[in-house]
Amino acid sequence: MVRHAWPHVLEGSIVPFVLFALTVRLAGIMAALLVALGWSVAALARRLWRGQRVSGILLLGTLTLSARTLFALLSGNVTVYFLPPLVTTLALAGAFALSVPLGHPLSWRLANDLWPLPAHAQLDPIVGPVFRRLCWMWAGVNVAKAGINLWLLATLAVAPYAIAKGVVSLTLMGGAVTFSYLWLRRALVSLPEVPVISLRGGAAR
Repeated sequence: MVRHAWPHVLEGSIVPFVLFALTVRLAGIMAALLVALGWSVAALARRLWRGQRVSGILLLGTLTLSARTLFALLSGNVTVYFLPPLVTTLALAGAFALSVPLGHPLSWRLANDLWPLPAHAQLDPIVGPVFRRLCWMWAGVNVAKAGINLWLLATLAVAPYAIAKGVVSLTLMGGAVTFSYLWLRRALVSLPEVPVISLRGGAAR
């Protein structure tokens, strides 16, 4: 699984952040925004030119960077670049939380992108509650992420904030993804008909 996902994460998230962090020190915040966007657009164009599959991470990252950079350039206020993600993060927290009482845990939908889970797994007395608890966990993670980033935005200059925000996001989201995988993998052992996917790819038991 990691071998499959890693190139997409590297291309769509990590490389733009590293380029941004390096450029902001050398040439300023606006140049850093343009360099990060330039990388994403070039990576997207290269894949389209070669007829390769465009990952969702790269596509969403490019669209988001384009919109945010355009708003920052038009407004002349770089702070505008960082406000939409805070709103999006809080909206995502609300979506995870509301999906539980509605009876359609968002974590269930996301897990099905990785595992071919049978419909009855959500009703299993062991596995079912895990999906609901994962929703609450992800709601909390997103609220914490928004809160920390808002505090950083209020206390730091724009350039240091941009770097600190990236570190916070990678740390929180990476830790939450790893914890979610391990928790769900442990629960799925109770379903013999579901192959448990290892981090390195393939199935494991």
